Amino acid sequence: MKTNEMLCDKFLDAVDILLYGGCQVFALELHEKTGGEILYFNNEYGSIEHACVKKDNIIYDASGSVTKAEILAKYGCVDMSKTEVVSRERVQSDIQEAEVMDFVESNDVRMADITEIADILNCAIQDENQIKKNKRISFEI
Repeated sequence: MKTNEMLCDKFLDAVDILLYGGCQVFALELHEKTGGEILYFNNEYGSIEHACVKKDNIIYDASGSVTKAEILAKYGCVDMSKTEVVSRERVQSDIQEAEVMDFVESNDVRMADITEIADILNCAIQDENQIKKNKRISFEI
């Protein structure tokens, strides 16, 4: 599932910003919606390259579900052995320290847009989970 398939044109630029520079902001918002774990994909020095949310063993960013291979392809200097689960408080602190919201807002991405994108993805996650649940029930009958 790719978010770009579900979003109207007005959000495509925002998704790019949330993939390249604003990923912590989006991961925090999606975490709030889904309760999933926030993951930091770090480089060999421990610096953050990308932030995602893991829910039901699936990794999500602003583009939708992503594999580790796709993350490596997009953010080549990621060292998978340096991936870590981080707390909401740590992400909030990192966003403030790195002035990530300033970057996001300077690119005309509003918090309302981020929330709406996270809502769309959260609905898709819930729909996907319901489909899986229905398949399990039908096999049990």
